[in-house]
Amino acid sequence: MSVTKSWVFQRNLLRKNYNPVVLEHFADLGADDGDFSSGRRALREGCLIKPKDGQQMALHKMKFFYNVVLEVHNQPSIYGIPVTTFKENITIFPQITCHFKERDDIAKINNRRPLTAQCSIRFKGDVSSKAELESLGRKIKSIFDSPLLHFTKGRQRYRYYDLENSIDLYGHFTSENDAKSLFEKMLDIQAGLTYQSSYLSVGTKPNFDWTPNDPEMIAGKSVKSPQQRVPGEVYFTHAELKHKKLKEDIILYAAVPQRRRQSLI
Repeated sequence: MSVTKSWVFQRNLLRKNYNPVVLEHFADLGADDGDFSSGRRALREGCLIKPKDGQQMALHKMKFFYNVVLEVHNQPSIYGIPVTTFKENITIFPQITCHFKERDDIAKINNRRPLTAQCSIRFKGDVSSKAELESLGRKIKSIFDSPLLHFTKGRQRYRYYDLENSIDLYGHFTSENDAKSLFEKMLDIQAGLTYQSSYLSVGTKPNFDWTPNDPEMIAGKSVKSPQQRVPGEVYFTHAELKHKKLKEDIILYAAVPQRRRQSLI
């Protein structure tokens, strides 16, 4: 029986794609040296499609390899994606939060509670030992209490966003200089970070067209409009470390007497 051109093409295709699968399965045997005395070498030889094999012979060899050698019919039909693609190990770095507060005597003069503010940054340094935390506390002291940092908390929201280094700082100020001053010092906590003015943005300032204390009748009652955010000078009080495995925060440094007993330094 003559060999058709279509089978010659198909056989060449099988030899280029099917035979490498067989050779990969028997890769431990090494190169073909013509010795078929061992069982696995003979098995490999019996599965490879030869240049002169007919259609039936090629079909029998493929069925034998997949059904007898690989036993694909006994393998479970489970389809999915590798575990690593949906089960990722996410690292949550500790967070350092710096707190600020208005002086009590100034707040009393203005007949209000003292204003407060805070700013946080993720810390990627070593926190495994007490000595490392004490060193961090001394660093914070030199940054925020030499001299004591203070700024005017206002109504304008500023944000410093550095996506590459996972930095997202924000706060309310009366001027860009105050925002820059605080953000620069927050970046000084984390080694290797430098302030980039292009990362600073300012939010839209609310435009209030009403008088805050002008009462208005609503549902038969005289109601006063809510007051705007009150500006005021706030001073650094303390810095604390938040860690996901700790129930209580660690005060790294305190500039006020009320919290120095709890401070590491």
